[in-house]
Amino acid sequence: MEPQSPGGAGPSRGATTHTPDGAYKFELGPLGALGSGAHGVVRLARHVESGEMVAIKVMPTAVMGAVAKELVAMAKVDHPNIVRLLGTQVDLDRKRVYMVMELCQGGELFDRIAECGKLEEDQARQYLVQMALAIEHCHGLNVYHRDLKPENILLSQQDRVKIADFGLAAMVGQVREDASFLRHTKCGSLMYAAPEVLVSDASRGYDAAKADIWSLGVILYSMLSGALPFQVANARKCTRYAVVEERGMAVLCDASGFSADASSILVAMLEPNP
Repeated sequence: MEPQSPGGAGPSRGATTHTPDGAYKFELGPLGALGSGAHGVVRLARHVESGEMVAIKVMPTAVMGAVAKELVAMAKVDHPNIVRLLGTQVDLDRKRVYMVMELCQGGELFDRIAECGKLEEDQARQYLVQMALAIEHCHGLNVYHRDLKPENILLSQQDRVKIADFGLAAMVGQVREDASFLRHTKCGSLMYAAPEVLVSDASRGYDAAKADIWSLGVILYSMLSGALPFQVANARKCTRYAVVEERGMAVLCDASGFSADASSILVAMLEPNP
């Protein structure tokens, strides 16, 4: 059992524990938490012998089925612009799963954009190139992220892009020319999802590789402008947003403040009929 506060409501402040193998030590209280998601909490941890700092995602074993795909995807990819999975441990007594990952001390791209308002074009270009190289690597292994957004783009201490969170990733074994390559699941974040993802159903699939490129285009727009190219605040506006695919309409809001190169890249990436 994890140490509890006197009232039994949760871990006591300052309480620490180790991974099942004893190699990593981390704090259970709120000060040790780096973030949280649908399946668990990410905590700052230190290797007992080397002192190396890492991030550990702690999850209940009950979600193993849901996170198995993420574990497989992260184990499959190996790229300097993707967060490295250092190992996975399971503690059956505590009913916990521990994902040990590379620590990215630069925070999220989302926070960087929020702090700066928008990024200089040279900086945005560097980040985009790094993201594109990482996604090219994934696609070469038939791994498709499907949830690319600034919150899932981390930055290293050296200001290098690190793509994270493969929880919605699709892994396809078939060749791309085969119809079985197409995906049919609506997933990802509404404001970054491609139109074909939003209108997909059992009878109409989408190319997950092209959908990832669309999401990168939205990220590029947000880096350059500090805003989103499409205002889709809720699910009821989904259909209106997605109809651009059906009509082949131009959907880029305003690229007048961007350079010619940036505008042409955005138009190519945000193509409603890829």
